[in-house]
Amino acid sequence: MKAEERKELEKNSLEKAILNLKTLFSGTRLYTIIGVIALIVASVLLWNYFSRERTSTQDQIFLDLENADSVEKLEKYITTHRGTTGGSVAKMHLARIRLGKEGIGQLVTNNAKQRREAFASIDQARKLLIELTSELKEDKTLLQECYRSLALAEETLVSVPSTEGGTDSWGSVDKAVEYYNAAAAVFPDLEVSKKYKERAGKLSSEKDQFIAMQKAIYTLPELPVEEKKDPPPTVNIPMPTPKDVPIPKIDDLPKVDPKGGDPKDNPAPKKDDPTPPKTPPAKDIETPAPPKK
Repeated sequence: MKAEERKELEKNSLEKAILNLKTLFSGTRLYTIIGVIALIVASVLLWNYFSRERTSTQDQIFLDLENADSVEKLEKYITTHRGTTGGSVAKMHLARIRLGKEGIGQLVTNNAKQRREAFASIDQARKLLIELTSELKEDKTLLQECYRSLALAEETLVSVPSTEGGTDSWGSVDKAVEYYNAAAAVFPDLEVSKKYKERAGKLSSEKDQFIAMQKAIYTLPELPVEEKKDPPPTVNIPMPTPKDVPIPKIDDLPKVDPKGGDPKDNPAPKKDDPTPPKTPPAKDIETPAPPKK
């Protein structure tokens, strides 16, 4: 009896569950559930699509960056991808070129014009690096390089007056100390950071000596003044015209016999003797006897 009652209860529970599901999926509730499921599926598909597109765009950005192998291409790339990670990396590449190859690397010359252009390039690099200190806060390695490069730029520009003939300096030792300390603070436990800290302390304590040394090294030579010379005097030489050149008349030319004159007056040259020269008689040549067997 108990088994039959338990079986009847299970049957009633199953029927009740089926009726509840039927009630749940009937009418507008069914459409609501189907709509929610469709919305979830569409969201997943859209997320996958935009994720792939974003990855493809990032790949193309860095591919274009790899092909930007000149100053002109880097400047164009920075303008196109401004505000992106690729744009900041390209700006870092350009700052390295301005500071190193076109800047400090061009100071070892006696050409005053070339050295002024090199100092201007260093100043352009400094402006780019200042912008990068706010763009590369998440990339600690590049951020430290920015501060170290800024300090180097300030050290180099200390010897250059900001205006022609002025007494102030285009660079600042105090700024160089600030940038070295900032570079050391990025990775304070690294050995290179400790060297930046030492450099900052040395510049701060030997500020006047450092400025004097930089000015002695990088003082621009005076450009030679070209003396104005008077142009050479012009000499007007009259050139003869065809009217001024006398043309001889035919009657004034010497007469020549067309036959070449009397042949007796010009004897023919002697011909070589056709007889061949006598050769001396050949001597008798003794032939050697054959060897005995």
